[in-house]
Amino acid sequence: MSDSLPETEQASRSSDRVDPDFLAYDFYKSFTSLCMITLGGLLTLSETVFGRDFQPWQIIAVCLPVAASGVIALQCQTDMVQLAKGVRPRSKFFLNYGLRLTPSLYGIGIGAFLYILFSSMLR
Repeated sequence: MSDSLPETEQASRSSDRVDPDFLAYDFYKSFTSLCMITLGGLLTLSETVFGRDFQPWQIIAVCLPVAASGVIALQCQTDMVQLAKGVRPRSKFFLNYGLRLTPSLYGIGIGAFLYILFSSMLR
């Protein structure tokens, strides 16, 4: 019995590898949708259920990082499509730092919302 894999199994294993660019594109696509849904939820909760507990500046402080996260994810997605088509984007800043900025800003916005929510409940 040979220690090597049959040819069909070797071919299937090599085709199972996913291009990291495809994963990044899917991440940005999903993150853009997640930010839009989160913004809708934050604005709905802050205007209806917890409307009396939130000041306008607090709503802005909560929604701004989440919105910025969505915009950065959309920009990264657009830059990746441009690169795939052979068009050089103006700046590679978002492609270089997008994977760090999008979840960080999203976490800051959600964290600020939870802080304001729980601190208003404890009053």
